[in-house]
Amino acid sequence: MKEWLLELYKKSAEGKGVIEEIGEYEKRYEAIIGRGEEEEAPPKKSQGRGKWKRTKGRNLLERLSKNAPAALLFGKLEEVPFTNNQAQRDSRPVKVKQKVSGGFRSESGSQSYSQIYSFISTMRKMKRQVFQELRSVIEGNPFVLFQT
Repeated sequence: MKEWLLELYKKSAEGKGVIEEIGEYEKRYEAIIGRGEEEEAPPKKSQGRGKWKRTKGRNLLERLSKNAPAALLFGKLEEVPFTNNQAQRDSRPVKVKQKVSGGFRSESGSQSYSQIYSFISTMRKMKRQVFQELRSVIEGNPFVLFQT
């Protein structure tokens, strides 16, 4: 699976392009999942009631099988990134804030923090001067991305 993903990543111009012959890769994905089904132990019934016991490999195999369309989407649409690294990076400061300060004191405080941080993150991604843009917002002259 790892080799297949790396090949698909390279074929998609490092995750930035659409793969024309995606059907071939979809068939190979299904074949890899099929081999995984043969090699990975099936779930075992636990003592009494409760969930069936699964190995980590079985859990991964079931997720890859269930989410196959999502796993291949980056090869079909340019807008879909190969990884979710950017989403992880965007959510990290919020988790650090919760960890360091023990959380937010109120719902409105957490909403305000999220809105401000989202604005700052967007301005950084757009390579804008964050301090100047914050000042503009406070002065009542916000940066407008789109006008309708």
